[in-house]
Amino acid sequence: MPKILLYITIFTLLCFCGNYSIDCAISKQLANRSPYSLAFASIGANSLTSNLDAWVKIKTESSKAELEAYLTEIVTSLDFPLITEKIVYSEEDRVKAVFYQLKQNNCQLNVVLESDEAKRETYVVVNITVKGNKTEVLKKYACQLPPIANLEWTCYFTYRAYIANIIAGDAQGEIIKVMLKNLQAREISWYRNGKITSCAAYSPSLKPFTSAVQVAGEKYNLQIAVQPDEKRNRTYIIIGSPLILGEY
Repeated sequence: MPKILLYITIFTLLCFCGNYSIDCAISKQLANRSPYSLAFASIGANSLTSNLDAWVKIKTESSKAELEAYLTEIVTSLDFPLITEKIVYSEEDRVKAVFYQLKQNNCQLNVVLESDEAKRETYVVVNITVKGNKTEVLKKYACQLPPIANLEWTCYFTYRAYIANIIAGDAQGEIIKVMLKNLQAREISWYRNGKITSCAAYSPSLKPFTSAVQVAGEKYNLQIAVQPDEKRNRTYIIIGSPLILGEY
């Protein structure tokens, strides 16, 4: 009888230690995940891509040599190889442009530099897309962007995921509300366009990850959109910080 009690005690201790180790491992894993990743997980969405859009506008025109110098500085600062054969030049109607596109592992880099002689302005745009939810990777790239003409970059982040079935109607709003709660966000503006629902919001918890923008007196740093794709029988979930750029 004492042996049986001893075995039960040892078994109980082993279970307790095992559960404690599992809980610690899960807690550590969750702590290392970005709030965007946790928001997707809260609705059972599968991550697809993470995207950084950054741009600078210089209030002067630039020569071809200056555009090339900007391109070299940007690409090398981001630790990408500069392959001369991949640089494309164009010039039309007093507008000079340089394009650079490179795929490397699970990452794609696009750089566009354009100088408008008539407007006396230069535009520099960088786009980086990586597979999966890679918040820290994008933050790293954003920090590595070199100052161009002593100007700061404007950076927008977009995260895409999907759910393997169609979500339509009011259910789209409910999905967004679950994510807003997970992100500790205050909803501000709702939009409905055909079969797509989106909500712009503000979350203090996202301050370490993105900047906020002021629109019509309101401060935003988060937008979530739900877009069904009937052909593929899935629903895309898009998170934009501070907002979603362009069409969904």
